[in-house]
Amino acid sequence: MMKMLRHVSRMSVPALFLAGTAFAQSVPQTLLSNPPQAELRLDGALRLSGQSPLHLDEPLRGEFVLTAEKPGFVRQKARLVFPDNGGPAVPSGASPVNSFGGLIRTLALPGIGQWSEGQQGQGAVLFGSEAMAVGLLLKSDADVRKGQSEYDLAVSRLSRDNSSLSDEDQVRLAVAVLRGQDLVENARSSRKRWAYMAAAAWGYAVVDQAFLRGGLEVRADGLDTLRVRMQRVSRSEAVLRSVFVPGSGQGYAGHDGRSAWLLFGAVGLTAGSIAGEGHLDRTISEYDEALLRRSELDKHQTGDSPAKQSAADEVQRRYSEYRSARRVRNVLWASTAAVWLVNIVDAAVMDIPGENGGFSVVNRPTGMFANIHPGEFRLGYRRGF
Repeated sequence: MMKMLRHVSRMSVPALFLAGTAFAQSVPQTLLSNPPQAELRLDGALRLSGQSPLHLDEPLRGEFVLTAEKPGFVRQKARLVFPDNGGPAVPSGASPVNSFGGLIRTLALPGIGQWSEGQQGQGAVLFGSEAMAVGLLLKSDADVRKGQSEYDLAVSRLSRDNSSLSDEDQVRLAVAVLRGQDLVENARSSRKRWAYMAAAAWGYAVVDQAFLRGGLEVRADGLDTLRVRMQRVSRSEAVLRSVFVPGSGQGYAGHDGRSAWLLFGAVGLTAGSIAGEGHLDRTISEYDEALLRRSELDKHQTGDSPAKQSAADEVQRRYSEYRSARRVRNVLWASTAAVWLVNIVDAAVMDIPGENGGFSVVNRPTGMFANIHPGEFRLGYRRGF
């Protein structure tokens, strides 16, 4: 009798293991979402998508990225690992760092992480702004070296005995010293501005990828069910994001096209304003050179002469160019501020389905509105808000 029991017990262990393995392989899984009827997508060795509840009839293996989307809720992602034996998935990576790979790509090239995660518009603007800022930063750095070389050469010539030079050559030499000095100062200022812009684009891309894309909360409910919990869009958070970076609040709320257009407009106008500052610096330098030339001619020449009259005309022309450059600079900065303000207003009144509170009500037939779409811009006020 004891021998028979030992024989049965030795047979039961592998039998139970095989039965458990077969059971694990045959478990169909279901993905449920809170809120219900969210759009779910699994990306991995193959791609599956559908509305919650999403039934996985066939066993999956390997790592998948789960994306959950629904109007009024934040688009979020999480990693799911399906065991090789076809058993139930294990949630992995639901953390504030949404995608480590995307973060590494963004550290190397700003905007690439956003592009790889489906936000092509925002990714292209961030990458383009970084490339432009770095390119102009390098150009400004080259201008600093060029200006320093010209300044050193002019100072060296000025320190020699120039008594044999004509009045015109001495005036030209004094102007060359001032031109080299101004070129160095202007190029350094321009380099600093483009460095700030490059740092801002890179910093925002990294912070957005690492901290502003909260991981999707996923938990197992038994062997056959995974429950997904989504985060509702907060209007106050959307407005706060847009205050710091135009379009970021719209992207957070799921308005990707509007977010890309606002970010593109703000970045383009900011770059134009920085370029306008550089142009204004150059016109000021040219005006100063014209004044110096006229002053030096007054020192070396008495009475009226064609050269002195030409120098006076040059002063007037350079002054007109300076005033024109200052107006253009002011218009560009005002336009940048206007886009920033429209972006904040839009974040405050944009449609967020199911959002109740803050600046919004669900059905808002009247009141202030701002809608931005590709090829269309509307800003106005409806009565009865």
